[in-house]
Amino acid sequence: MKLLKTVAQSALIILWGTQLFNCDSWYINYLMIFIAALFCFVANAKNENAIKKSLNKKNKITVAIFTLVFTGIITFSNIKMWDLKNLVILTLGGLSTFYNIFVYTVFNIKTFQWKEDENTANNSKKIFFVCLLILLLVRMLVLILCMWPGFISGDSVDQINQMLTGNYSDHHPVYHTQFMHFFINIGMSLFGGDINMGVAVFSIAQIIMTSAIMAFTVSTMAKMKAPKWLIITTIAFYALTPYHIMYSFTLWKNIAFSYSVLMFVLFIVRYFKNLGSETINIFGIGITGLLICLFQSNGFFIFVLLTAMFALIWRLKYKKVLVTLVIALFTGFFMKNVVLGWFNINPPDTIEALSIPTQQISRVIADGKELSDDEKALLGEVVDIDKIPDEYNNHISDPIKHLVRAKGNQEVLKEKKFEFIKLWATLGFKHPGTYIKAYIDQTEGYYNSGGYGVILWIYNVSPNNLGIKRTLNSEGFLNALDNYFNLFKEIEILKPLVSLGLFTWLYIFFLFIAIIKRDKLGIFISLPALFVVMSLMIATPTYAEFRYVYVSFLVLPLVACTVLRRKKGKND
Repeated sequence: MKLLKTVAQSALIILWGTQLFNCDSWYINYLMIFIAALFCFVANAKNENAIKKSLNKKNKITVAIFTLVFTGIITFSNIKMWDLKNLVILTLGGLSTFYNIFVYTVFNIKTFQWKEDENTANNSKKIFFVCLLILLLVRMLVLILCMWPGFISGDSVDQINQMLTGNYSDHHPVYHTQFMHFFINIGMSLFGGDINMGVAVFSIAQIIMTSAIMAFTVSTMAKMKAPKWLIITTIAFYALTPYHIMYSFTLWKNIAFSYSVLMFVLFIVRYFKNLGSETINIFGIGITGLLICLFQSNGFFIFVLLTAMFALIWRLKYKKVLVTLVIALFTGFFMKNVVLGWFNINPPDTIEALSIPTQQISRVIADGKELSDDEKALLGEVVDIDKIPDEYNNHISDPIKHLVRAKGNQEVLKEKKFEFIKLWATLGFKHPGTYIKAYIDQTEGYYNSGGYGVILWIYNVSPNNLGIKRTLNSEGFLNALDNYFNLFKEIEILKPLVSLGLFTWLYIFFLFIAIIKRDKLGIFISLPALFVVMSLMIATPTYAEFRYVYVSFLVLPLVACTVLRRKKGKND
């Protein structure tokens, strides 16, 4: 029986790994899991008796839950491969694969902890300045030589137009627009109204601020006595990966939001690890929490979840922090819903938050499914149904949202919201497979392996009537930079560094480790990035927009450092 079980498990893992070779995303991520699973399987087989004795009931339940979660994610995101044979292999093979990985992790949990290094703690200030200098040199060099005055997309142009005309909409968070306005206005005032210099001043200011935050993060890791290899790896990750370079001078709200999350996590860690002034840490938690609420449309929803989870994890033990979170939450609500109302600033239109149901209903129509006369009449009030098959894009909701806006009758969505909810539910019951496919196509980039069509970073200034244009000062440097950046899309071993789905998996894995260790701090700081992904599962307009989950790439080194530390003291 034991031999049969061993053969069956190994066969399922091998079948799982080889079957996924046919997936339409990056196999390199699956290959890493496959190799890890085989290694864990062999190690677990050697220690089977000891593992049985060491796994308690709570750990067994945790292993079972996370095994099901990962198996579900991989199977769900590869729906295009589904037939009876593949579904059985993906499911049973996934269960064997992830069960062995998680059992190995529990049994060898101490090997996942780094050893403290007193030298890094003693040199934390030096590490801060070295990191800051490296980041500033790299980013300023790239900006000046070939990316001047910074990068703006269509969204950025819209925000600058609002800033210049004073005609604001909270479609792009007004408070971030004002943040941009402050620096752009300084630049234009100093350089005779030159909009390009205004953008350049903002880019330089953002480079300085983001570099300082990263250096502060690395310095905090050093104060936690993180080993030298982890410090060096983090500095290299921040300094050399394309997105950290490019986003430092890109005018997007997502950048400011992501750094606000990093600072929030940073102050939480510093508070619980007794690093620095408690008053400053509490103040920092409150301010960065408020910025999370204000700098991105889904930020308030995310911060509500974080506040609730803090109360659930620690209850009333840390009242100062909890009160600070609640104050930040109510202040954010007041500033978004009351203050903006005083200035008659319009919120985002209704259709903006309805990407998922919009895509599902549109998929039914695009696939040629029949609608009843009543269903056609109701939908016809808000969209030209005949244009949907030609306009529908299974990965992006904007084309259909533009059709709804073109109809100019969105108030009907509010007036008849219950009728539209009923319509959405009815079509879902009639065509569940179509709804599932539409949902996966609209969201898979954030939990699938990675690959095709992922929007990583922009290279040009979007067409505009503001006079903003890109200045190239060194074509040779740009060509070298292009070749370097392309390596991350072409070389297999570098692809994981730009894989949205892989980083989501890493956060789930760190959450698992934190739960096994009964590490409340580790659990809590693993959640912000996962809550960002969760919010996208509800309302993402694009299936794989890198900037939407940039926070995952920004915060991961600090989360890894904290979760994999050796727990000590009452705060741990």
